[in-house]
Formats: sequence, structure tokens, C-alpha cells
Amino acid sequence: MRKKGGSELIAEILLIIIVIMLITFVLYFFLGYLKEKEAHITIQNDLNSERLDIDDVSFDSVDDQKLTLVLGKGAGGEELFNRTNQTVSRMNITVSRLINQTNITYTNVTVVTFFNETNVTHTNVTYITNSTLVNNSNADIVTVNDVSTSMDNEDKIGQLKTALKNFIDSALNNTDNRIGLVAYSTTVVDAYCSGGLSNNSIALKNLVSSWNTVESTCICCGLDRGIQYLSAVPVSANRTKIVILMSDGGANKVCNAYVSPELSGVPPCAPSGGCPWWGSGNDYCNFNPNDACDDAIYTTQRAFKNQGIITYTIGFGSNSSMIDNVTLINISKVGNGTYYYANLTGLADAFNKIQWEINTTTEVNITWNETVLVNWTEQVNVTWNETIITTWIEQKNETINETIEIEIYTPIVSYDYLKIVFYAGGKSFSKKENVSSIPGPHETREVNITLDPSWSITTNDLTKIEIYAVAITEGGEEVISQEPIAVWEKESMYTRK
Repeated sequence: MRKKGGSELIAEILLIIIVIMLITFVLYFFLGYLKEKEAHITIQNDLNSERLDIDDVSFDSVDDQKLTLVLGKGAGGEELFNRTNQTVSRMNITVSRLINQTNITYTNVTVVTFFNETNVTHTNVTYITNSTLVNNSNADIVTVNDVSTSMDNEDKIGQLKTALKNFIDSALNNTDNRIGLVAYSTTVVDAYCSGGLSNNSIALKNLVSSWNTVESTCICCGLDRGIQYLSAVPVSANRTKIVILMSDGGANKVCNAYVSPELSGVPPCAPSGGCPWWGSGNDYCNFNPNDACDDAIYTTQRAFKNQGIITYTIGFGSNSSMIDNVTLINISKVGNGTYYYANLTGLADAFNKIQWEINTTTEVNITWNETVLVNWTEQVNVTWNETIITTWIEQKNETINETIEIEIYTPIVSYDYLKIVFYAGGKSFSKKENVSSIPGPHETREVNITLDPSWSITTNDLTKIEIYAVAITEGGEEVISQEPIAVWEKESMYTRK
């Protein structure tokens, strides 16, 4: 056998190394492909579980290229979670620790009071309340209804009567529920109120038929009367207590008996000059405590904290910008309910959604944090020195409050954008929409869209709209839900306004 030379051995070794490197290179890319495929399947499964509702589609009466979608969280839809990012909220809980002290001696105590001092105090108040069980066929429901003069516009008062009568029939049908009616304007209109809770649907609907519109809007007055009806029901009765508040504008009359803190946040009105449809003055929403908006929010907050009364709100009208959405949303938040916007034909649907929530809720956890800023100036013009020579033994129990901060991590949605597909004339066209347009549970959100002029279609041509969820993998690949997560068809649901 011929012996191999040194150059031949080196060549064979190099060939083996090259083969090993090629095999490693192929395995690396194959495993990367499998990992990307697994991520694709996981994201695809998540996207397929999402559900949205297209609650409303409205077309611009001036520009036939513009439309507005009102999106809501779909029944049965799961909330998609981001695998890496989380939002953090913090909650302060106050706990008490008991200290036992004995043999306390006081001797030669000197008391000095200073004068002309200005004191500003900031107080952090935390409320924690136990859970309230809800029995969906054993509920007391009070509807608090706006009958101010603005309800005459576009016959909103007529739409209210129709929707409310349907709600009365539905809520009292084959249940042990009871309903109370409250109508408010500048104050409560006693002649239009039921005087308490009843299951007599005929009497309640006859009372609704008698309503007419009068004067201004005191939301807190209506809430107060509704809460009175529910407060008369003893806790031992084990009945769910619900308030449904409806308004077509905003609070513009205060409840003078209150001294409300500033709760409403940034108001919908300008700092000076008032709102274009409310006017101006101390009776309206502004940056100061004890305004009409804060009175309504504070009334709801006390009812929920003290009695577990849940409050839902409805903003009603053809133009949502003419409604004080900020205050109505805040009322629903502190009342642990939900805010709904209803156009001229959607009021009955809003009542139906609230009834569905009442029927499907089994437990309410009453827990929230609130920071109240209290500011005042105090002048004391008294000064003295006093010496007390006293000795005694006393046993005292003192409590020290300690505040514990807890971090709560909330996952956020994991898809990157929505793909909206428009169908017209046998063709389809698509646009991307930012993921911030997606509502959370029990929320609705408006999405304003302008059709691409290059499509050569108008909103009148549209026959169908589909919405898909789209995510992007780490490798940059787009993954789209296999089925639309929301669908609108022109023939079955909505007509042009």
C-alpha cells in the first residue's frame, strides 16, 4: 500500500472540516426555521381567539370618503397577552398594628401655639371594601333619566320612552326584579318619578308615557333620588342594587348640600368662558371642587363604597362631541359599571347590553384607590405657655397605620395592528389601523377612516367590512388571523345617517 504524503493528509482533513461546517450551517438554519414556525403557530392561535364587535358604522354626510367605526369587545373573545411587556399599576393598602403601652408619666409639659401660620395638607386616602354577590334574577334597578329641554331635539325624548318601555318589559319578564323610575332636569321632577321600586310594568310604562322636557341638567339630583329608592332596601334582603344613568349632554347644576373634592380630572369645558352649549359660571364643570361634574361623581362613589350600588351610564345623541363623556365615564368607573354611547337609533341596544351585563355578572369586587388633595389656610392668634405637674400610670392601646405598596402587573395585547378590509363592487381593498384603536372589556372606541381615493369608491358603495388582527414575528414575518375578528354587512344592520 502506498503511504499518503503530508499534503494528501492535510487535504483530507480540510475536506472533513468543510463537510462538518456545512452540516452545522444547515442544522443552524433548519432549527431557526423550526423555531420561527413554532412562533408563527403560537401567534396564529392567539389571534384566532380574539373577538370584536362593530357596534356602529356611520358615514359622513358631507364627505363620502369618510366613515366612523364604533368598536366594542366581542362576547367570548379572549384578551391577548404580550409575552414580554407588561404595564404596572400600584395599590396602597393600609394595615393597622396594635401597640400596648403602660406606665406613661407626664411631668412639666409646656404647650406653645404659634400664630399666623398657613397650613397646606395633602392626604392620601385608600378605600378597600369587601365583595358583593350579584343575583341576576333578584335585582332592584333604578333608571335615572335626563328630561332637560335638549331632549326635544331630534325627538330624543320619544326615543327614550320607546327604549325604556322595552327595557321595563324585558327586565321584569319571568324574574323577581323590581324597577324604579327617576326623571331629572334642573332638579328631580317628582311628578315623573315612581316613588320607589315596583314590578308593575303597566303602571311604570304609563308613567314614562307622561314625560315632557323641562329646563336644565342636574345629574347629581337624579342620582340622589335613585340612591334613596335603593337605600330603602335592607341589606338582609340580599338583592342586587343597580342604577342606570342616561344623559344627552352634561351636568350643569350643582347639588348645593355637598362639598365635593376635585374628582373629574381634566374637565371637558375650557378653563374660562364655559362650554358652547352650557354657558359659564360656578354651576358648571371647571377646575374647582364642588362643581356639577364632581357632585355627580362623588354621589356615585359614596353609593358604591357604602352600599355596593353599581352604576351604568349612557351618553345619548347623534353627536357624541356634544356629550360630557369625561364625567359619564368617570361616574361609571367609580360605580364599577360601564359607559355606553348610543346614537339616535341605538338607545334600546344600550339598555339591552346593560341588562346582559347584569344577567351575566356573578360577583363584584369593590376595591379602588383614591387620592384626595385637601388645601386650606388657618390663622391662629392665641399664644400661651402652660406648665402641668402631673404624674399618673395609665394603660393605653395605640394603633399605628402602615401603608404597604403592591405592584399589579397587567398584560397588554400582543398584536401589532388591525387590517380592515372593505368590499365594494365585487372587489376588496384593505387599510392598516393602529392597535391603540382596540377597546378593552366593557369599552367602546371610535375609529375614524378615510377611504383611499385611488380605490375609486365611496362609502355608499360599501357592502361589507371585515377586521383582522395582525402580528409581526421576531423574524419580521406578518401573521394574520385566519378568520375576521369583527364583521359588518350593510344589508343586515345599519343604514346611512
